[in-house]
Amino acid sequence: MVQIWGIEAPGLVRFAISKDLHEKFDLLSGKHAHERTRDDVIPKSIFRTLDSWISGRSADDISEIRNTFIAHSADAIRRGSTQFTGVKFSQIDELQHAIVRVERALTDYVLSRRVVRDVVPFPPLGVFSGLGLPYCPPETEDSMHQCWDELSEDRNAWTQGVLQDLVSHHGNS
Repeated sequence: MVQIWGIEAPGLVRFAISKDLHEKFDLLSGKHAHERTRDDVIPKSIFRTLDSWISGRSADDISEIRNTFIAHSADAIRRGSTQFTGVKFSQIDELQHAIVRVERALTDYVLSRRVVRDVVPFPPLGVFSGLGLPYCPPETEDSMHQCWDELSEDRNAWTQGVLQDLVSHHGNS
């Protein structure tokens, strides 16, 4: 007979995953483990917080541009004096940041899908990296990779602290 101890022990991984899922649900539901019942739910306030993350001035501005000039192409009467002024990268960054955080909250904590992923998954040029083609000389490629790495690090950090930020608005601990 063989006995296995530690993280590889039979059933321990399933137990650890179950424990983690229960603890995260307790945070979202605002309950302590000893108060948990089968009728517990995630309060609507959590979803209102998620909605507030993706609602705001940048979202409204981009939505207005989309509805007026792109998706529905409003006529002169509907547009009135509204002029297309463009979209700022800062607006896109702000909205992308919010979307990533909401997606992580829903996928990782509400739906408990345990999938490891980065926000920025692939380096530039992918399989074409290092070919030295005329459109991307080696010194430009090095610069592009450095910029890519900085942006990737910044965007992948957006996923940090999502659960804590979400539950902190509700007095959960």
